[in-house]
Amino acid sequence: MKFSRLLISMSVISCALAIGSCSKNTNEIYIIPDKDNSSNNGGSNGNNGNDGSGSNQNQSLIHFTANMESVPTKALAAFPKGLYANIMAFPGTTNNLNSIAPTTSNTYQSQTTGTLSPVSGSQMYLPNGSWSFVSVATNQTSNKNPTFSSGVSSALVNGIDYMYWRVNNTTVDNSQLNVPITYTHSCAQVIVKLQAGNGITINSFNTATITPSEPTGKMDISTGVISPSTALSTTPANMAVNELVAQYTMLPLTFTGSMTTTFSLTINNESTARNYQVAVPVPNGSLTPGNSYVFSAVVNANEITFTQVSVTDWVTVDETGKPLYPTQI
Repeated sequence: MKFSRLLISMSVISCALAIGSCSKNTNEIYIIPDKDNSSNNGGSNGNNGNDGSGSNQNQSLIHFTANMESVPTKALAAFPKGLYANIMAFPGTTNNLNSIAPTTSNTYQSQTTGTLSPVSGSQMYLPNGSWSFVSVATNQTSNKNPTFSSGVSSALVNGIDYMYWRVNNTTVDNSQLNVPITYTHSCAQVIVKLQAGNGITINSFNTATITPSEPTGKMDISTGVISPSTALSTTPANMAVNELVAQYTMLPLTFTGSMTTTFSLTINNESTARNYQVAVPVPNGSLTPGNSYVFSAVVNANEITFTQVSVTDWVTVDETGKPLYPTQI
C-alpha cells in the first residue's frame, strides 16, 4: 500500500539538534477476591486461588503462549524472550469490560520465546465455565504496562510499543488449559530510510529527532484502541538509528499538519556533520495503530528529498527502538 508521492526539500541548518525524552508509566495489577470463597476464585492473597498446598479443587490451571501480529499481511512473530505482559480474566458472557474489574489478574514475563510465565511464581487458576481474557504487553524487559481505572488506562507515553489481545467465551473445563495469545500493535511506527543522492557518500547517520504526537492517548480495555491525539508535542523525541534507518514508535495521531524531523549526517568524508531539518506531512492526516510507515528519502548536499511513504509490516526493533534488520526495510 503506498500513498501519493511526497516532494519535500529541506535546507541545511547549523543549529544543534533538540533532544527530547519520554516519561515512563509504572504498573499496577488487579487482585480481586471472590465475595463468597476467595480460595476458589482469584484469591485474596494474590496467588490466584493457589493456597500453597498444590490443591486447587474444581479449578483449572491456565497456561499462556504468545505471538505478535503485523499488518497488512497478518504475519506472525514469536513474542520475544524477557518481555512483560498483564493478563486479566473476566466472566465469559461480559462484552463491555469498562464497568467491571477482572475476576483475577497476573503479571507475566516470557522466560522463553513465546511462552509466558507468572512473575510472582503463582499460576492462574479458574473454576470451570466460560471466561474472557485480556492482555496488555509492551516490547520492554521492565514492566511498563499501563494501569486501568473503569476500563480506561492512564495517559500513555510515546516510544513504547503497546500491544493488546482479547478473546471471548473461552471454555474452561479441564484441569489444565493452554490459551494462545496473538498481540496486535496499538501504536504506529515512523521509519525513515535514507539513501545517497548523486555525488553523495553518506559516511554516518549520527542522530535523528521527530516531533511526536501529544501524549494524551488512553487505551480502552474492551478494545485495545488508544484514542488518537489531535496535536503534536512541543518536545522533539530521539529516533533510534541503525545504519541508514531511523525508527520511532508513536501513539496514534489524527493531524493534518506536519511532523518536524531533524537529522545529523556526515557526508563526503567531511570533518563536520551536517544538520538537516524538514516538515514531513502526516500521511493522509493520520498515523493508524498497527501501521509501520516507511518514508524513503534521498540525501543531497544541501537538501533531503522525501520521495514516497509506504505501509509495511511492523519493523522489528530492540528495546531502545533500534531497527534490528535495517537492510530488510
